[in-house]
Amino acid sequence: MRVVADAVQRHRLPPPEESVRAEARLTSTERRILSLIDGGASVHEAGQTLFLTPSTVERHLASARRHRTVPLPD
Repeated sequence: MRVVADAVQRHRLPPPEESVRAEARLTSTERRILSLIDGGASVHEAGQTLFLTPSTVERHLASARRHRTVPLPD
C-alpha cells in the first residue's frame, strides 16, 4: 500500500517497525482519512465522505500521530 506509506511519511507518523508495518498500526478509519487528506480533501470533506464530523476526523488524525514512537517537535 504505497499510498499509506506515503501518508505515514507525509504526516510524520512513526516508521514501520521490522515486524509491524505502519499500515497495521493504524485503524482502518485512520487509513481512510489519511488517504482522503492526501488526495487533497479537507478535514471537512473527509468527514462528509465518511459520514464523520470534522472534530472526529481531527481526533482520528491525532490518534494516528500518537502512534509515533518519538514525539513531534513543537
